[in-house]
Amino acid sequence: MGHALLSPSGAHIWLHCTPAVRAAEHLPNPPNAYTEEGTLAHAMGARALKLRYMPRTDTKGEEEEIRRYWDKYGSSTMWAYTGMYTGYIEGLVARARRAGGGCRVLVEQPLDLREWVPESYGTGDCVILSDGRLDIVDLKYGRGVKVEAPLNPQLMLYGLGALGVMPLHYDVRTVSMHIVQPRRLNISTYTLSRRELLLWAGETLRPRALRAWRGEGERQAGDWCRFCMAKTDCRAYTTLDSRQRRDGFNEYDFRDLTDLIQ
Repeated sequence: MGHALLSPSGAHIWLHCTPAVRAAEHLPNPPNAYTEEGTLAHAMGARALKLRYMPRTDTKGEEEEIRRYWDKYGSSTMWAYTGMYTGYIEGLVARARRAGGGCRVLVEQPLDLREWVPESYGTGDCVILSDGRLDIVDLKYGRGVKVEAPLNPQLMLYGLGALGVMPLHYDVRTVSMHIVQPRRLNISTYTLSRRELLLWAGETLRPRALRAWRGEGERQAGDWCRFCMAKTDCRAYTTLDSRQRRDGFNEYDFRDLTDLIQ
């Protein structure tokens, strides 16, 4: 699967600065050591989860990635960190099974987001379906920037996509989103109702995604600039003082995203 223009991983950029994606569309973004290391960690976690919860699922893709990157990045420490991720998921599954009503675990689940975002799709690291509840778990292997789950647009997009693969007999009322960032010893969780998530999608996500798809709007500088490929020729970014450009902002400003779900 290729990389969507309006990808969930870039949503924190294009939701705040709608012209940024088109401005960066043709800029090179080659793999680097951080992405390769993350690929290995995700492959290790996904293989372990598939063998445990989806034993009939092919793991050749994960095994190929492990062979490709293990000599360069693999270690017993990485095994321990990915074990923290899979162990956390085991706890969520155990809780869902105790609650009754059935439980289903989907690993590396393709998610179609085109109902809300043009030509967009993603992959959920782990989706846990249970009666009345949907859990989305995302592994963040990086240690540079602490990632939080509350109002995280990437996870909210994954939640919307996961609702689309829910069997009808699962009456989902709440969506819980989890970040597991083992190298920062960070586990962050955020829960909202299905109604709140769909309200945000219809009133905030969809119109902003359409503007981003068209490349419309004015450049907006903020915490998201640190991940933007087009910031080097962005007037809004260059107007920031040197300390802000070096260190970024301390907090995401999600006030404009949350008006509809307070």
